[in-house]
Amino acid sequence: DYKETRHAKFVPYSTTAEMKADAYYDKPWLTPEKAEYMSLNGTWKFNFLRSNTTTPNNTFISEQYYADTYNTSSWDDIRVPLSWEMANYSKPVYTNVGYPFSSNAPNANTGLTSCGVDGNNHIGFYRRTFTLPEGWTDKRVFVHFDGVYSAAAVWVNGSYIGYSQGSNTDAEFDLTGFVRNGENNISVAVYRWCDGSYLEGQDMWHLSGIHRDVYLVATPKTFISDHYITSSLNTGATSGTMSVALTIDNRDGGTEEKTVEVELLDANGSTVKTASENVNISGASETKTLTLSGLSGLTPWCAESPYLYTVIVRQKNATGSEEMVFSTKYGFRNITKNGNLVYINGKRIFFKGVNTQDTHPEYGRAIDVETMLKDVTMMKRANVNTVRTSHYPRQPKMYAMFDAFGLYCMDEADVECHYVGTNISS
Repeated sequence: DYKETRHAKFVPYSTTAEMKADAYYDKPWLTPEKAEYMSLNGTWKFNFLRSNTTTPNNTFISEQYYADTYNTSSWDDIRVPLSWEMANYSKPVYTNVGYPFSSNAPNANTGLTSCGVDGNNHIGFYRRTFTLPEGWTDKRVFVHFDGVYSAAAVWVNGSYIGYSQGSNTDAEFDLTGFVRNGENNISVAVYRWCDGSYLEGQDMWHLSGIHRDVYLVATPKTFISDHYITSSLNTGATSGTMSVALTIDNRDGGTEEKTVEVELLDANGSTVKTASENVNISGASETKTLTLSGLSGLTPWCAESPYLYTVIVRQKNATGSEEMVFSTKYGFRNITKNGNLVYINGKRIFFKGVNTQDTHPEYGRAIDVETMLKDVTMMKRANVNTVRTSHYPRQPKMYAMFDAFGLYCMDEADVECHYVGTNISS
């Protein structure tokens, strides 16, 4: 299984100049155009299987559909991202306390006809082709899924890549060694329910399919795979220290010389402070923490004044040339609690909040950028300053909107199992 360890979101670029020239740099909810990035959103071929034990019309052999040379010309077309019920494949199910499948943990393979669907665990077979961008054969290539209801198995060019479940958290797979120059194909088997569905029993409409963005990214073979930003600030969040822990991935082994850098820019693009360190890595991975100390005159972030800095992370090769760059927006804020009161940057906060759901009238769980922006701007116009992500995490692009427009976030994990515990004897 080539599934990656979860990490903070980043979009890699080859150089700082390319990154700053991309609209994504200032608005991280847009689609990157100049990055080492390739969107796989769009039209996929689709074959809907109503049961995981039979084949449609007895003509489809599910074990072969992912073969490198499999012909999908007879399949339907489907939009990605989309909840497949919105394209008339089975029906949406609304449920609160119970489940839309028989409660027989850990199995989740029998539907309830009382919910208006047939008694099978549906499978949607997705497939599409893509052409590998020039120069990517010498890089490490990943495919990234922002969200799939409820589980997915992935193949590339006929080779099994891995499995994932957790409908509203992302999944990333290493395709290096499986992709090739020219045309490639990717196949995904999506299961409507899995044992993880017992933890996704929220009071809401239950829908299925690839409902969030799918894309490819490319990095150097040895690369920064994760970053974790922390800060220690004074009460008003106007001075302090910022630390960035960087994980350098060297999974192929050997000894590599790299230089890693962190640069902090203010909202006008002026450099506030930088830090760098030379790294000689011979193991599979290494973590380096770069600290920017003595920060002063900072502009704090709050909902009324959402001032964002930019943290740029760079990796340079042994000759000092950039080979990987990415950035993230960051707001300095100090959160404290005194009794039942919350203070941000030393000031008492009154939270005026709303609940949200990923529900679109045409696309189901798939929310386009225009709808996200409309929701956020309507909240701000209504003097709302807080969002509760009922009942699961949102896509990174929506969190970027919360940061940019000024919204506090009560983030919920995708865990709500209701009464299932009373039905498990051991």
